[in-house]
Amino acid sequence: MLKSLLGDDRYGTGILILLVTVLVLTVPLVWQPYAMFRDFVDNKADQIIEKIPVVHFEDGQARYVGNIKEPVLYRIDEKTYIVVDTRDNYFQDFDELKRDYSSIPADASAPVFVTRDYGIIEKSAYETRRFDFREFKDVDPFTLDSGFYFGLLDKIDQYFLMVAYPLFAIFIFIGRLIYALCFSLVGMLFSKMAGAELGYKTILRLSILAMIPMMVVKTVFFYTGTVIPWSFLLYLLVSSVILFLFVSFVKQKRAYGMGYY
Repeated sequence: MLKSLLGDDRYGTGILILLVTVLVLTVPLVWQPYAMFRDFVDNKADQIIEKIPVVHFEDGQARYVGNIKEPVLYRIDEKTYIVVDTRDNYFQDFDELKRDYSSIPADASAPVFVTRDYGIIEKSAYETRRFDFREFKDVDPFTLDSGFYFGLLDKIDQYFLMVAYPLFAIFIFIGRLIYALCFSLVGMLFSKMAGAELGYKTILRLSILAMIPMMVVKTVFFYTGTVIPWSFLLYLLVSSVILFLFVSFVKQKRAYGMGYY
């Protein structure tokens, strides 16, 4: 087993090891957000969705469907609202509405503000997006109600793992492969310092093997929410020490005539 990992320059072994490691470590990385999503669906979705104002879209305009007098203010918490005002003389934005409603805290925000002709999505205090419903005049009529939202959650639940796992795995693998290629430069330096005269494929394989312990540790820390200051430097230092030990080990085996190493 050791010879298979640290041995000759057989092509692709190191990359295969990296791929298998990434496929295994991606499981908890994907499962954590999925578990959070399931917790929301099971414990919070019902009480939130049932209170969201029902809005019907037709001919490039939005229309509130309900008995509450507009503007409809759905309070998410004490300072966060979803606002629907589809009257002809609607408020242009949440700031204008707050000036007319003293009961709304001055520092309150509305991440979603729906009017007759457009919707405003406030992503942050510095970024706001406006969608003009008139640009979708040719779209078939539809209604955003509880059935729509629950159906959307069901679709996300159905396809989340199927879509998220391969995407996570691909991006993580590409990132780790690039890191391994860069880290192999450190391995080449160690090989030269130790006089080991190792081939590049062996150095790349050793670099990947040296990375794996810290990849596992980093995944565990992410899953448990553990934060370590200067973690990148710590991971690099530990991986470098492991890589140096691997290079020294292979050099020693070759010195004893074990050419397979």
